[in-house]
Amino acid sequence: MPAALIANPLLLIPLALSDLWTDPKAMGLATLIVVGALFFGVAVSRLVPRDKGPTFFGTLAALALVGGLAYFGVATAGYVLWLFLAGAVLLGLFALVA
Repeated sequence: MPAALIANPLLLIPLALSDLWTDPKAMGLATLIVVGALFFGVAVSRLVPRDKGPTFFGTLAALALVGGLAYFGVATAGYVLWLFLAGAVLLGLFALVA
């Protein structure tokens, strides 16, 4: 093992994600999961009345769908869940800056 990986274990994170980017089947599955979760989130947000916060419930439904797939053993859903959470953190940071 290279000394850089021993000194900084955070460098292993891109290596773990490299399987997702190099395997076409995993990338296709991740794309289908994202599109399905987005459609599900939009459908839930349309069912919730405007005064109840439809964006919150739509986002929660999409995350719950992806989290459920990850819980039941779909490994690619775990990657998608991390990407969704990273996107949420970035949007939170942008909201603080703007």
